[in-house]
Amino acid sequence: VLCCFFFLLLWPFFFACFRHCCVFWFSLFDMKGILVVLALLAVCCLAQDNPPQLEGKWDDTTCNILSNTQRLYRKRSVTYGAWDRRSQLGSWQYTETVYQEDFCTEGKEDYQIVITGTYKLSGKESDFVDRFWHVDYTVTRKRMQVYNQDFADFLNDLPRCAFGDDWIPNVQQTIDEVVCPDLNLVSVNNCPVQYDIVRRQLDVIFLGELYAGEPPVYNPNCTPRDRPRNYDPYGLTLFGLPAVDPEITSFDLDPFINPPSVRAPSFDLTAHLGIGTNSASSVVASLAVVLLSLLALF
Repeated sequence: VLCCFFFLLLWPFFFACFRHCCVFWFSLFDMKGILVVLALLAVCCLAQDNPPQLEGKWDDTTCNILSNTQRLYRKRSVTYGAWDRRSQLGSWQYTETVYQEDFCTEGKEDYQIVITGTYKLSGKESDFVDRFWHVDYTVTRKRMQVYNQDFADFLNDLPRCAFGDDWIPNVQQTIDEVVCPDLNLVSVNNCPVQYDIVRRQLDVIFLGELYAGEPPVYNPNCTPRDRPRNYDPYGLTLFGLPAVDPEITSFDLDPFINPPSVRAPSFDLTAHLGIGTNSASSVVASLAVVLLSLLALF
């Protein structure tokens, strides 16, 4: 779209030059050659960005509520290793620390889950959310630990969860085969790959939303058809940068748009930027601009 914009902006200054060029090229090519030129112009205008570079450590800078719970809050950390061009994979680790209160204060943790594996970018954009890309996580290991005796007792009494051993504070357990609906835990055997979406805007990334409905219900993304169709409004910031002020929307998802300041919990990417479900309208509009620009030359 930017390509088309600059073309339209500058073409009056080079009108005469374009006319001579077109006469020259049309004298060299038959109809097939003309179609090739048109196709190249269309590709220029419709070319998509590359998948985001994710290598690095990304952290939640806002303590956000863990959906489908009444009192639990979380902070996430995601680490992407260097991309291996030969294997088309990179190492990946996801850490979610859950707290008792909405400030995510150190020393008030209930439990932490650490998932390790690899990530793969397919180079395909989401069909439902603009500028989000498919990313697949292959899970190799899941670990968990609790931080206080009250929460350990709570887990030990859960009738729908079967852990390998009773929980003891600050003792980590492997939970590869654990199924626990109360904590949204799915076994690795039943969910070896997590199908997600990701978007990077400068030094902030956004992931797919795994909770839907009202009240929110957890939707495990264990098959391609379960890939999220919406985004999580809380972004993760590249490690080492200043924290995002939770009172101000400072993630600039499109440099040419300046969305108003809102509280982070109500931040709506679709509402502020007008993006959501992809449609053919943008493609048709771009092609129309190309055709009209060519017609103006004759």
